[in-house]
Amino acid sequence: MMMNKIFLGAALTLLPITALAEPVTLRATDSRLEINGDLRSFDGETWVVKTPLGEMRLPAAAMVCIAGACPPEATADAAPATPATAPAQAVAPGTETAATAAPTTVPPAATPPAEAVASTAPDTVPETATAPTAPVVATTTGPASPSAPAGASTAETTSPIAASITPERDFDESRIRLAGQSELIRNLAPLMVETWGFLDQRDFSQRGSSDSRVLLLSGGGRDPLDIELMASSQADIAELMGQGFVDLALAGEEALLDMPGAEYSVIGLDAAAFITTRDNQINALNMSDLAGILSGRISNWSALGGPDMPIRLMLPGDESSTAWVIANGLLRDAGLQMAANVQRVESESLLADAVARERGAIGLVGFAEVRNAKPLAIADSCGLRTAPEEFAIKAGDYPLVRRILAIYPAGGVSNSTDRLLNFMTGTMAERTLVNVGLVALSPATANVAEQGLRFAQVTLDPSTRGAEDQLINFTQTLIDARRLSLTLRAGAGETGLDSRGEDDLRRLADLIRANRFGGQEILLVGFTDSARSSANSVALSNERSQTVANALLDQIGNLPANVAVTPIGYGHVAPLACNADPRGALANNRVEVWARALR
Repeated sequence: MMMNKIFLGAALTLLPITALAEPVTLRATDSRLEINGDLRSFDGETWVVKTPLGEMRLPAAAMVCIAGACPPEATADAAPATPATAPAQAVAPGTETAATAAPTTVPPAATPPAEAVASTAPDTVPETATAPTAPVVATTTGPASPSAPAGASTAETTSPIAASITPERDFDESRIRLAGQSELIRNLAPLMVETWGFLDQRDFSQRGSSDSRVLLLSGGGRDPLDIELMASSQADIAELMGQGFVDLALAGEEALLDMPGAEYSVIGLDAAAFITTRDNQINALNMSDLAGILSGRISNWSALGGPDMPIRLMLPGDESSTAWVIANGLLRDAGLQMAANVQRVESESLLADAVARERGAIGLVGFAEVRNAKPLAIADSCGLRTAPEEFAIKAGDYPLVRRILAIYPAGGVSNSTDRLLNFMTGTMAERTLVNVGLVALSPATANVAEQGLRFAQVTLDPSTRGAEDQLINFTQTLIDARRLSLTLRAGAGETGLDSRGEDDLRRLADLIRANRFGGQEILLVGFTDSARSSANSVALSNERSQTVANALLDQIGNLPANVAVTPIGYGHVAPLACNADPRGALANNRVEVWARALR
């Protein structure tokens, strides 16, 4: 939540002294804003309160406790706290930054903040109330093997996310120019801005068309803030930002190709799903078949094992949509062009309804617009398949995914833009993302039953044959556990993590510090591709999971007494994709996060 002195996203160190989990009402010292929730902790400097909008961290200097479980030193009758030299700032979970103490320009290589974790999400890790137990030391378990040889590095080289954005020069604090691809400007940007304004106690009005309008935010004792929304092409966004005309941009990750020097924060995920009629006997297609359909080279379902029936291809009218971005990527990878006879439908909801009604139709829509049509799973050359489901999208198992970014100039942004950006990457914005059909970054969980297809497929990849004992041990270990969508991936042969893996590791550390795993054992389960012998694969997976465990413990500091962290490696058993496919082999080099009751 945001007030005159309360901004989402800045760093405060929390040293819990009081952990009550009892109802409390806080009132801002400089306005009539009241916050109701359960008090999680108070250390004299920071409140941590769980509200219906998520867990909030609020500076003690800006709030007084007026009802409920108020600590004596924090009531309205208590002596006011000495004001800090810099404005106090509140932190949404997972958006802490490392550069709050010094209002200087952040170095380009600053450590990126992890995206926020929504504490109100129904599918997050369950809390288990058990008596505290002694911590389990992070040690490697599993079959002993000789050390694995070091492999070649293929780590990601994406642009770093700034740890904080402090302007190097004077900015116009009364205006924010927000550009974006048309789909995001029409649907996401207005709702983001309006929600931010509401939480910041601002009134707002709108003018202009749906693709280009200005929201005038005022109230809360501050001057009006004009936020101009501009629908632009990818090339225009890059040019406008290069000229300093645009303060912030919303775009898919492909936009970074035109802006190699820009900074960015991942705010959410989108995915595309191929859909057909419910009575179509085809349930899964591979990438090659999909590219063939998109190009028109495959024009009859009989070529795919279906009935002798022409294929009718439908795509959304908006070529900036995730569906078009994914379709163009599939065609580019196959060296093909889009079919000339593709039918364009104005909206994705209308497209999905049209596909569901028409035999022989196939369409491509955003993940949230499947409606009454049947989504097709994506298969690989070994027969492994992944359905377009939220967990698989968050975990990185489903391949047709696009990251949605907030992009900003490397030279810094205004304080107003910084506050809006911090909201977009924080917990409070996650419901907004879901409302427009995107996938928030907060972790989800799935038990073994919900991962049934994954367990049923473990023997389809030829590389798993001869590893029956490991498969049995793998199943026995995880049968009572739940998998988190936090999947930490590395390049082939590496023990380090890619950029998203680093972000997910920070999210996991945040969850542990917030006591979301009380009474549970966190299993860091390492896997590899099949490029080496079984023994060396187990050794590398053990090394990888141990490295992740060490990094996790370094970030946590003091592991809670009733939480255990256990790394374990299973080599190349249980692949998520075919190891013969380079993309599949890369996906199989990972550390999964599972949780079970502490034993």
